[in-house]
Amino acid sequence: MSINFMCPYCGSDLHMDESAQKLRCDACKSEYDFDEVSTQSDEELAQVLGEYPSEEVDCDGCMCDNCGAQMIADEYTSATFCSFCGAPTILPTHITGVAKPDYVLPFQVNRRQAQHAFSAWFRKKKLIPPGFLETAMAGKISGIYVPFWLFDCEVETRLHAKSSVTSSIRSGNAELVTVKDYAHYRDVIADYTDVPVDASEKMDDRLMDMLEPFDFSRAVPFEPSYTEGFCLEKYAYTKDQAFDRVRERLNGCSLQSARETLNTEGFASVTSCTHTYNRCRAKYVLLPVWTINYNYNGFTHQFFMNGQTGKIVGEPPLSLTRTLQWFGGIAAAVAALGELIWLAVNLL
Repeated sequence: MSINFMCPYCGSDLHMDESAQKLRCDACKSEYDFDEVSTQSDEELAQVLGEYPSEEVDCDGCMCDNCGAQMIADEYTSATFCSFCGAPTILPTHITGVAKPDYVLPFQVNRRQAQHAFSAWFRKKKLIPPGFLETAMAGKISGIYVPFWLFDCEVETRLHAKSSVTSSIRSGNAELVTVKDYAHYRDVIADYTDVPVDASEKMDDRLMDMLEPFDFSRAVPFEPSYTEGFCLEKYAYTKDQAFDRVRERLNGCSLQSARETLNTEGFASVTSCTHTYNRCRAKYVLLPVWTINYNYNGFTHQFFMNGQTGKIVGEPPLSLTRTLQWFGGIAAAVAALGELIWLAVNLL
């Protein structure tokens, strides 16, 4: 699907300038705010991405013949390479059930800044294989708007716990030991806002969690102009499916919060804990992520950057030779230090 905007002055295509957060015309060098060109009505937007959550539409896109990823992209990115596995085998396809997001968090890091940041991050990795940096940076860097659900929830936690305090009194040769058992009951209500869960099937959930935090106060109502020039992925998991991950996450946070209210002298063991969810609400948002894919020994390594903060996550491959050299150097240093300590002890 192509989402293009024409320059009101010369009629050329407008492109997104992430640094200025404006639409720029390369032909006449004009710049426009989003509201100057985003004149689509709600009905027109529904035809592009569909009303959420009750209405969905079908649209044209592209599919990777290697990993099966489906992407909604414009003419600048739709027929080049897969943003998820890096494969060049991209085929036109028809994507069904595309819903309109509620919000989008625009890119704050542009492509050039992302390339420099990735390069600097890779240079700090001393155990990567020789030539990794050059090969990885020669690969395609891709900007993706990843689908996420943001949950607002009120969680009521009821905690039952027990603890024991042992004291002793010595009288002559006798010792009197007293054990006092205590029961603890807590009812804690906590409000959580904007808890993110990625709704992508192709993105690694653990790495997506590591990309946090995002500043959701800078999210704006969805307009296609914000996504011009970037790939979009259709969400693979509904809010009901994503809620299972949210519940697991918030259950742990709520339990920890309830435990922190226990002012006990000794260790408190939890006997029971229940969580009740009230007034839960989900928002469908698109979050900005830069990606680089690197294939090493038949395995694809993915590296992600938070397109708002510049935070990078990923697991580079390790060079066995460099790893052995590094540990060998540490072992030699430890041995030398041990010898110096032995000499100091025996000669002084």
